Amino acid sequence: MSISFADYLDLLYGDDNAAYTTVSVKLADGRFACQTFSLSQRAEIVKHIERHLAYDIYIKRASQYVRPDRGSSGNAEIAYYQRVITADIDIRSDAHAKDELPASKDDALNCW
Repeated sequence: MSISFADYLDLLYGDDNAAYTTVSVKLADGRFACQTFSLSQRAEIVKHIERHLAYDIYIKRASQYVRPDRGSSGNAEIAYYQRVITADIDIRSDAHAKDELPASKDDALNCW
């Protein structure tokens, strides 16, 4: 099963257009580039994600009732609403070179 980025954003935020979200892109040098969007900018969020598919992308799962400080992805104090629970599963790669990590997505999903 696959899901479009637009549908994924709808699952995360529903019809909320008054709040904000932050998309963080992990750059090749390990730094993060954070960009905050109003939830009314769904098409722009999707375009931003599509432009950075070669990188690790982190989408804030809880909407934020105020725009976080520039360069920040926000914190718990400004969290507004979270509709879903997600899991971040790391596998062995250039970004995560720890030997104890699973070698593949299938290995990670079958380790339970």
